[in-house]
Amino acid sequence: MRDYSELRANAQAASRGEWRTGTFPNECAGAGDVVIDTDIGAYTILAGNSNFPADAKANAAHAAAANPQTILALLDELDDLRAKVGSEDLDA
Repeated sequence: MRDYSELRANAQAASRGEWRTGTFPNECAGAGDVVIDTDIGAYTILAGNSNFPADAKANAAHAAAANPQTILALLDELDDLRAKVGSEDLDA
């Protein structure tokens, strides 16, 4: 059975809030950045590489989608499935 405890701990420690790409007008963050909205504006948590804008935009979209809340939900779902089916069957 694989141990995802480090992944869970990292997700729990990561910045809270809705992760999204920086694509709104009048925003300092670019489309290749991942930001969280705060009371004082967008907070950049990952900055994309402006030398490779297509890659940066795709990477930012992936990172925003694989946010801490999503990872924790997937891990909880995996734990539930393991409990129902048996962890040995899922890891085969």
